[in-house]
Amino acid sequence: MNSQDAAGHVVAAHLDRMRGFFFRKGYRDDELDDIVQEACVAVLSGYPRFRGASAVGTWVYAVCRNVQLAAWRRVAASRRTVLLPEDAVPDNRYGPPSDLALLIEKLPPLDRTVYRLYYVENRRVAEIGVIMGLPEGTVKYRLYELRRALRGLLAE
Repeated sequence: MNSQDAAGHVVAAHLDRMRGFFFRKGYRDDELDDIVQEACVAVLSGYPRFRGASAVGTWVYAVCRNVQLAAWRRVAASRRTVLLPEDAVPDNRYGPPSDLALLIEKLPPLDRTVYRLYYVENRRVAEIGVIMGLPEGTVKYRLYELRRALRGLLAE
């Protein structure tokens, strides 16, 4: 089996997990299909560089994370400030955002990613280290600092 066939099998085996990753990030419908397709292309093109230092699933997750970060950067670069009229009313159809969710959005991007991996996706510290390219001790420290920062924000 050549490298492209193997990459195709990796994509097929992890497609549902990739869709779930982006679904949990808030992508829906056509937007979800587009970002998953972008991740599939990244897996296919990056597979020849996969060294096997981690599990294939962990590597695919890291590729998805990188695609997500690139998408966030594109959105941030294209984002423009929209001025709302003073009498504009917030859309509360789905209820007010939780206090914790608002606090998490105030955290730096690295801390938000560590939070999501550890607390939302229930990843182990070692796996987070591989995904983010950080030593386990650094991940543990980031979690400690994250909890400390959230306690400080909650106390305000």
